[in-house]
Amino acid sequence: MFAHTECIMCVCCVCSVCTLYLKCVLYVHCVAAVVLDCVNMAPSAGKVTPKDTRFAEVLECRFPALPPRGALFQTLNNAKFDVSGQSQKTVIRL
Repeated sequence: MFAHTECIMCVCCVCSVCTLYLKCVLYVHCVAAVVLDCVNMAPSAGKVTPKDTRFAEVLECRFPALPPRGALFQTLNNAKFDVSGQSQKTVIRL
C-alpha cells in the first residue's frame, strides 16, 4: 500500500500528461478515497490526519467543481452497502 506522499506523487505524475477530463476523473477518485477512508473527514471518527485534510483541500482548490464532501461520502457509503443486483453467492462472498 502506498503512503500518502507516494500517492500524491503518482497523481501529479499522471496528471502532468493527461487530458483535463482524465484529470477531473482521477481527482474525484482521489478525493473520494480520502473522504470515504476518513469517514467524511469527521474528526469524531478519529481517522482524519493533517495529511488527509491537506490532500483533500489541495484537490478541491485545483478542481472547485468536485462534488461536495458530504454528498460524495453519502453516495459512496450508500453504494458500499447496496447489494441490489448481486447474486446470493456474491453477497455471501463479500
